[in-house]
Amino acid sequence: RLGLRLRLRSPPQSQSFRAPRRNLNRLLLDAHEVTIGPSSLTGRIPADDERAAHLRTVLQVKSGDRVRSGLVDGGTDDRAVVEWEDDGAVGVQMDPRVASTSAPR
Repeated sequence: RLGLRLRLRSPPQSQSFRAPRRNLNRLLLDAHEVTIGPSSLTGRIPADDERAAHLRTVLQVKSGDRVRSGLVDGGTDDRAVVEWEDDGAVGVQMDPRVASTSAPR
């Protein structure tokens, strides 16, 4: 008679799970947070905003990283570029076509 013993182990406490950035939901900006230029759409999120804190501490986004973003009731951009400013605010460069695209209903 063969006896099988299964031993279940929990992962070590030192290992932490970090979801890949591709699974991140969108960084949404309101229309008053963006400036539309001829070749870019620039958003700015203040340093004390919860979204900036989430990008900084949870997702650990660095300047030059790309994130999924969009405008509330507007279009989306899957390759927006994040730039941290000296005061801790977040600059977001998006495709200007985002402003002229309606959100799907």
